[in-house]
Amino acid sequence: MKHARSDYDKRIVDLENKIPEDEPVFLLRGQDSLAPKLLMMWATDLLLRDGDPSMAESAMQQAQRMLKWQKEHGTKTPDMYVDINKRQAKEVLLRMIECVKADPKYYFDRTASRKFSEALVNYFDTNKPPVLMITRFDLIEASRNKPIAEITEKDIDFINKVEFGNYKLIMIQQPDGVYILENKIQ
Repeated sequence: MKHARSDYDKRIVDLENKIPEDEPVFLLRGQDSLAPKLLMMWATDLLLRDGDPSMAESAMQQAQRMLKWQKEHGTKTPDMYVDINKRQAKEVLLRMIECVKADPKYYFDRTASRKFSEALVNYFDTNKPPVLMITRFDLIEASRNKPIAEITEKDIDFINKVEFGNYKLIMIQQPDGVYILENKIQ
Protein backbone atom coordinates (compact mmCIF):
# COMPACT_ATOMS: atom_id res chain seq x y z
CA MET A 1 0.00 0.00 0.00
CA LYS A 2 1.13 3.52 -0.81
CA HIS A 3 0.65 6.18 1.86
CA ALA A 4 0.27 9.90 1.16
CA ARG A 5 3.18 10.44 3.57
CA SER A 6 6.36 8.59 2.65
CA ASP A 7 7.40 8.27 6.32
CA TYR A 8 4.39 5.95 6.82
CA ASP A 9 5.47 3.55 4.05
CA LYS A 10 7.87 1.57 6.24
CA ARG A 11 6.16 2.11 9.61
CA ILE A 12 2.50 1.38 8.82
CA VAL A 13 2.33 -1.84 6.88
CA ASP A 14 -0.17 -4.48 5.79
CA LEU A 15 1.32 -7.63 7.34
CA GLU A 16 -1.21 -9.87 5.59
CA ASN A 17 -0.65 -8.25 2.17
CA LYS A 18 -4.37 -7.72 1.56
CA ILE A 19 -3.82 -4.24 0.10
CA PRO A 20 -1.88 -4.16 -3.20
CA GLU A 21 1.56 -2.57 -2.90
CA ASP A 22 0.71 0.28 -5.30
CA GLU A 23 -2.78 1.06 -3.92
CA PRO A 24 -3.00 4.56 -2.38
CA VAL A 25 -4.23 4.68 1.23
CA PHE A 26 -4.72 7.53 3.69
CA LEU A 27 -4.44 7.37 7.48
CA LEU A 28 -6.41 9.70 9.77
CA ARG A 29 -5.15 10.00 13.36
CA GLY A 30 -7.15 10.77 16.48
CA GLN A 31 -5.08 13.90 17.18
CA ASP A 32 -5.96 15.30 13.73
CA SER A 33 -8.54 18.06 14.33
CA LEU A 34 -10.07 17.35 10.90
CA ALA A 35 -10.36 13.55 11.20
CA PRO A 36 -13.70 13.04 13.03
CA LYS A 37 -15.62 15.31 10.65
CA LEU A 38 -14.10 13.63 7.59
CA LEU A 39 -14.89 10.19 8.95
CA MET A 40 -18.52 11.16 9.67
CA MET A 41 -18.86 12.62 6.16
CA TRP A 42 -17.45 9.40 4.71
CA ALA A 43 -19.92 7.27 6.74
CA THR A 44 -22.87 9.46 5.70
CA ASP A 45 -21.87 9.29 2.03
CA LEU A 46 -21.53 5.51 2.31
CA LEU A 47 -25.11 5.26 3.60
CA LEU A 48 -26.40 7.58 0.85
CA ARG A 49 -24.85 5.23 -1.72
CA ASP A 50 -26.57 2.18 -0.17
CA GLY A 51 -23.29 0.96 1.31
CA ASP A 52 -22.99 -1.49 4.21
CA PRO A 53 -24.80 0.12 7.20
CA SER A 54 -22.61 -1.77 9.69
CA MET A 55 -19.49 -0.36 8.05
CA ALA A 56 -20.95 3.18 8.24
CA GLU A 57 -21.86 2.62 11.89
CA SER A 58 -18.33 1.42 12.62
CA ALA A 59 -16.91 4.57 11.03
CA MET A 60 -19.30 6.78 13.04
CA GLN A 61 -18.28 5.03 16.27
CA GLN A 62 -14.61 5.56 15.40
CA ALA A 63 -15.32 9.26 14.81
CA GLN A 64 -16.98 9.44 18.25
CA ARG A 65 -13.96 7.74 19.84
CA MET A 66 -11.71 10.30 18.11
CA LEU A 67 -13.80 13.18 19.49
CA LYS A 68 -13.62 11.71 23.00
CA TRP A 69 -9.86 11.21 22.67
CA GLN A 70 -9.45 14.78 21.42
CA LYS A 71 -11.27 16.16 24.48
CA GLU A 72 -8.86 14.29 26.74
CA HIS A 73 -5.62 14.81 24.79
CA GLY A 74 -6.16 17.83 22.54
CA THR A 75 -5.86 18.20 18.79
CA LYS A 76 -3.49 19.63 16.25
CA THR A 77 -3.58 20.63 12.64
CA PRO A 78 -2.03 17.88 10.54
CA ASP A 79 1.55 18.39 9.42
CA MET A 80 4.14 16.47 7.47
CA TYR A 81 6.83 14.58 9.30
CA VAL A 82 10.34 15.72 8.46
CA ASP A 83 13.02 13.28 9.50
CA ILE A 84 15.87 14.64 11.59
CA ASN A 85 18.50 14.20 8.86
CA LYS A 86 16.40 16.15 6.38
CA ARG A 87 15.79 18.90 8.96
CA GLN A 88 19.51 19.13 9.77
CA ALA A 89 20.40 19.15 6.07
CA LYS A 90 17.93 21.97 5.47
CA GLU A 91 19.46 23.97 8.34
CA VAL A 92 22.96 23.52 6.87
CA LEU A 93 21.74 24.55 3.41
CA LEU A 94 19.92 27.62 4.67
CA ARG A 95 22.92 28.70 6.81
CA MET A 96 25.27 28.39 3.84
CA ILE A 97 22.82 30.20 1.58
CA GLU A 98 22.64 33.01 4.16
CA CYS A 99 26.47 33.21 4.18
CA VAL A 100 26.45 33.63 0.41
CA LYS A 101 23.69 36.25 0.54
CA ALA A 102 25.46 38.20 3.27
CA ASP A 103 28.82 38.14 1.52
CA PRO A 104 28.94 37.56 -2.23
CA LYS A 105 32.68 37.01 -1.84
CA TYR A 106 31.94 33.97 0.35
CA TYR A 107 34.22 31.18 -0.77
CA PHE A 108 33.33 27.48 -0.70
CA ASP A 109 36.53 25.87 0.48
CA ARG A 110 36.91 22.10 0.19
CA THR A 111 35.29 21.43 3.60
CA ALA A 112 32.37 23.79 2.96
CA SER A 113 31.83 22.32 -0.51
CA ARG A 114 31.71 18.79 0.88
CA LYS A 115 29.35 19.79 3.70
CA PHE A 116 27.12 21.64 1.21
CA SER A 117 27.06 18.68 -1.19
CA GLU A 118 26.21 16.22 1.62
CA ALA A 119 23.41 18.48 2.84
CA LEU A 120 21.98 18.72 -0.69
CA VAL A 121 22.00 14.94 -1.12
CA ASN A 122 20.36 14.41 2.30
CA TYR A 123 17.78 17.13 1.85
CA PHE A 124 16.67 16.07 -1.63
CA ASP A 125 17.13 12.30 -1.01
CA THR A 126 19.01 11.93 -4.28
CA ASN A 127 22.56 11.95 -5.59
CA LYS A 128 21.49 14.39 -8.30
CA PRO A 129 19.73 17.22 -6.44
CA PRO A 130 17.89 19.93 -8.42
CA VAL A 131 20.75 22.40 -7.92
CA LEU A 132 22.73 24.12 -10.60
CA MET A 133 26.21 25.54 -10.00
CA ILE A 134 27.19 27.79 -12.87
CA THR A 135 30.80 28.72 -13.56
CA ARG A 136 32.11 31.43 -15.86
CA PHE A 137 32.47 28.82 -18.63
CA ASP A 138 28.69 28.34 -18.59
CA LEU A 139 28.16 32.00 -19.45
CA ILE A 140 28.02 33.47 -22.91
CA GLU A 141 31.43 34.82 -23.80
CA ALA A 142 30.38 38.48 -23.53
CA SER A 143 29.25 37.92 -19.91
CA ARG A 144 32.28 36.05 -18.57
CA ASN A 145 33.91 39.15 -17.11
CA LYS A 146 30.73 40.70 -15.70
CA PRO A 147 30.64 41.27 -11.93
CA ILE A 148 28.96 38.28 -10.31
CA ALA A 149 26.01 40.23 -8.90
CA GLU A 150 25.07 41.50 -12.38
CA ILE A 151 24.69 38.08 -13.98
CA THR A 152 21.17 37.05 -14.93
CA GLU A 153 19.50 34.11 -16.65
CA LYS A 154 20.14 35.82 -20.01
CA ASP A 155 23.90 35.51 -19.50
CA ILE A 156 23.78 31.73 -19.23
CA ASP A 157 24.76 29.93 -22.40
CA PHE A 158 23.37 26.41 -22.13
CA ILE A 159 20.01 26.54 -20.41
CA ASN A 160 16.60 27.04 -21.87
CA LYS A 161 13.90 28.58 -19.67
CA VAL A 162 12.03 25.28 -19.16
CA GLU A 163 15.11 23.61 -17.73
CA PHE A 164 15.93 26.68 -15.69
CA GLY A 165 12.61 26.53 -13.83
CA ASN A 166 13.24 22.95 -12.66
CA TYR A 167 16.11 23.88 -10.35
CA LYS A 168 15.52 24.63 -6.66
CA LEU A 169 18.81 26.46 -6.24
CA ILE A 170 20.91 28.17 -8.90
CA MET A 171 24.31 29.50 -7.89
CA ILE A 172 27.00 31.22 -9.89
CA GLN A 173 30.60 30.68 -8.91
CA GLN A 174 33.12 33.20 -10.20
CA PRO A 175 36.66 34.06 -9.11
CA ASP A 176 35.18 36.92 -7.06
CA GLY A 177 32.81 34.67 -5.08
CA VAL A 178 29.50 32.84 -5.16
CA TYR A 179 26.17 34.44 -5.98
CA ILE A 180 22.67 32.95 -5.65
CA LEU A 181 20.70 33.57 -8.81
CA GLU A 182 17.61 31.72 -7.58
CA ASN A 183 16.64 29.99 -4.32
CA LYS A 184 13.44 27.95 -3.91
CA ILE A 185 14.61 26.09 -0.80
CA GLN A 186 12.39 27.29 2.03
